[in-house]
Amino acid sequence: MDLSTIVEGGNPAAIVVQGIIQELDQDRNVVFQWRTLDHIPVTDSYEDLKAATIRYVHNNGVWVDHDGDLLVSLRHCSSVIRIDRASGNIKWLMGGKRNQFTFTSAVAGVADPVFSYQHDIRRTKNGISLFDNGTFRIPQYSRAVDYRIDENAKTAELVWTYRHTPEIYTSLQGGVQTLSNGH
Repeated sequence: MDLSTIVEGGNPAAIVVQGIIQELDQDRNVVFQWRTLDHIPVTDSYEDLKAATIRYVHNNGVWVDHDGDLLVSLRHCSSVIRIDRASGNIKWLMGGKRNQFTFTSAVAGVADPVFSYQHDIRRTKNGISLFDNGTFRIPQYSRAVDYRIDENAKTAELVWTYRHTPEIYTSLQGGVQTLSNGH
């Protein structure tokens, strides 16, 4: 892509690596395909858009929701999106540069409910959980988070978090899973 027309100092011959989500049937035929460049602008990325090669979204988690729609974690955009599986349209975008949600916290002492460079999106009884790598937080630390989501009002209320003691920052990877006993 010619990123010199999009970003000052952008490479005129940049290699932009997009994310693709595919569903295959048992015979390995593609029955659903979704490409990030058709829906997510390159400028949503927090990666260096002046580089020669850019993995601009890094989709690292897909959750098939109760109604068949897809919840997708886009790490390099610090966002989670909901994709309408029938149309392929984005229903909402939470976090990142084009965030549509208001973040609040119901957790005592937690003033920063926003996540960054996350992994492992999952639907929970409250809404969604994820592993917040915390790349943009100063000082940096990683944590597990659970949000109560109101998709109509576009609110994301942090209702649970876990931080290791002493604090740990995980710049790459990570995951969180709520066990049946609530831990």
